[in-house]
Amino acid sequence: MLFFISRLTDQLKSAILTAANLNPYPIIIPGKLTVNGQAHLFHNVTANTQLHVQFKRHLPLLGYTTIPCVSNVGSCNYDVCNLLSQTFIVNGVKTCPAQLNANNIPCTCPIMAGTYTLNPSVFDIPELAGIWTVFASGDYHVHATVLENGVQTGCYDVAFTLDHACSGFSCIFGKK
Repeated sequence: MLFFISRLTDQLKSAILTAANLNPYPIIIPGKLTVNGQAHLFHNVTANTQLHVQFKRHLPLLGYTTIPCVSNVGSCNYDVCNLLSQTFIVNGVKTCPAQLNANNIPCTCPIMAGTYTLNPSVFDIPELAGIWTVFASGDYHVHATVLENGVQTGCYDVAFTLDHACSGFSCIFGKK
């Protein structure tokens, strides 16, 4: 089950996800994922917006264990606008995914305050390669903190499950 909590007060208010649906769930890698939802941004997302992420995976006998920041993936600190400007590049050109364009959802900064709705949209989840296949199945928890001009404006918790036909260290060597 997808689990999402945002903690907001009058002083701590950046965005709230008012609805989210994923199908299929758990998320299957590789595969197609249908997503829809709605979010309300209370502030513009600008070059002064930071995202601090703590990413954990549940491991048998160990519980939730922090995944370190490796190649800008895992428990990392991000400059949101810089991350967006590097993420949506196709053949050297900045391009928002068609699913976002179709729903008038921006993917580059500044992103203006307002309500954004993603109607049911299908995204392709690619196969993971190499060491990343170790993370293709499991239960995850993400804690994210949003800071604007160094002041915390949001705090979010998301729990989700990934599923894959091959998981574990044997997958790194192509064995299932």
